[in-house]
Amino acid sequence: KKAIRLLGSALGRERRAEELILYIDNLVADIQGRVRNAEHRPSVYIGAVSYQGAQPFTASQARFAPLVLLNTSSIVDELKPEGGYVKVDFEWLLLRQPEYIFIDENNLNIVLDDFSRNKEQYCSLEAFRNGRVYGVIPFNYYHTNIATALANAYYIGKVLYPEAFGDVDPVSKADEIFSFFMGRQIYQAYIGSGYPGFVSLSDVFRCS
Repeated sequence: KKAIRLLGSALGRERRAEELILYIDNLVADIQGRVRNAEHRPSVYIGAVSYQGAQPFTASQARFAPLVLLNTSSIVDELKPEGGYVKVDFEWLLLRQPEYIFIDENNLNIVLDDFSRNKEQYCSLEAFRNGRVYGVIPFNYYHTNIATALANAYYIGKVLYPEAFGDVDPVSKADEIFSFFMGRQIYQAYIGSGYPGFVSLSDVFRCS
């Protein structure tokens, strides 16, 4: 909020800054309210998270912003409770066996190449065998894109808590968010740039 207000002041757009802050607060309240009474919080791993450039599947982020909004832990949170970039061993992932895996689509090709060479290793993860591997649109590279992080939170929420997000179409919600922030719907621009978008990746990571 401080950064938004500072930018608004610098640009002479204080009113617009306050509109953005109110909109963000309302979205956060909506997301958190939907999962407040969740009886089961699945175990989750976010793989191939960009950090100062491209990263492999074993690169993740503790306190991943969309999961924080969903009050859902990543399995790597225990490794770095304060949050931030985390690199893990594949063997550790095999021991932890997350129920759901999300892959930063900025590095999807890196993971696909590694999968083609080490299919047996990946398919030792239950999430890959059970088709519970999904993509997320990148929002971290050298800075955080708040709008995309919020859009990802709705999509991840829809996957992990389908009943709580039953009335949400993640693509429509993403474009609503993008429109408010940037004045135009840009979800399809991500698709046009080569990102699969909010989809299951089970078709490209086949274990059978």
